[in-house]
Amino acid sequence: MQIESLAVGMYQANCYAVISESSRKALIIDPGEEPDRIQSWLEGLQAEPEAIFITHGHFDHIGAAVCLAKRFQVPILASLDELGYMKDRSHPIMAMTSEVLDAFLAAAPQMVHGLHPGDRFSAADISWLAIEVPGHSDHSLCLYAEKENLLFTGDTLFAGSVGRTDVYHGSPLDLVKEIKEKLLVLPDETLVYPGHGPETSIAQERRMNPFFRR
Repeated sequence: MQIESLAVGMYQANCYAVISESSRKALIIDPGEEPDRIQSWLEGLQAEPEAIFITHGHFDHIGAAVCLAKRFQVPILASLDELGYMKDRSHPIMAMTSEVLDAFLAAAPQMVHGLHPGDRFSAADISWLAIEVPGHSDHSLCLYAEKENLLFTGDTLFAGSVGRTDVYHGSPLDLVKEIKEKLLVLPDETLVYPGHGPETSIAQERRMNPFFRR
């Protein structure tokens, strides 16, 4: 197994490629912007995308997904409930990025394979579990591989921090509660790959993250 990351776009969101070293099949996670750059990067890695996974419906995590899905002829895996959240433009950020959101939603009926919390699927020769952790968005999904001790958290959990909650129909306490109940219960050795910034681990965040030491 090989894990590579590329920070893309104005907000330097992490786009990940999880690649099987034997088959070179790859799961692409959160291709937010710069599809040409991502494609060149994947070609350089000799990766063969077989699916694209979206952690949540914000523009900096979905912007290149439809373009790349068409180029590689692969499905997009995303929360069905999150598609409904993406239609709500009551928050200024969602309103200002409506063009990106609308393009994704328009392609969704043909290209998106909808996931529910607790769904499992296989990609890059790994078995994955979708864990819903609302709080940054209404139906954010984290992606967990138990055997490999991998967790991709989108914008829910960061190294030493948590995601912003003002684009969510809830409170900051909701996100902290959800992370404690669904992510911090995972094994200490679980490696955490967030949507922005460096990787970390469950052990590190349980011990050192100030949001969970209060």
